Amino acid sequence: MHTVIFLRDPSGAASLEEVARRVMALLPVSEVEERESENYEGGNYFVGYAANGEVGVCRSDGAQLEEYPYWVTLTYRGVRQGARGMLDEDTSVIAATLATDGLQVFVPEGDWTKVDWAPSGTTYGA
Repeated sequence: MHTVIFLRDPSGAASLEEVARRVMALLPVSEVEERESENYEGGNYFVGYAANGEVGVCRSDGAQLEEYPYWVTLTYRGVRQGARGMLDEDTSVIAATLATDGLQVFVPEGDWTKVDWAPSGTTYGA
């Protein structure tokens, strides 16, 4: 399963690195690393691993919800050797957790990747 949630710092001042640090500190991940890839806006992103999946933090491509400059991707996979912690598979629990640090989180409903998607979903925080 792969889920994307939208994220922003209401102050607008947080960099990708700062947002990634905050996200990873709030979730049960280990082995956090920065990666480079031209497939991502800005050429870099962050990933952290849990025993049952991974959390990615990257810049939004701006195609949807421009007011949310970051994405958090949740990918649930089989067990990862050496990783500690288990990601909750309920997106609303993760969104509420991220909102406790002052971040604003938007969990989209429906297929937000389609051109005709009318923005709908649930907002958490600020």
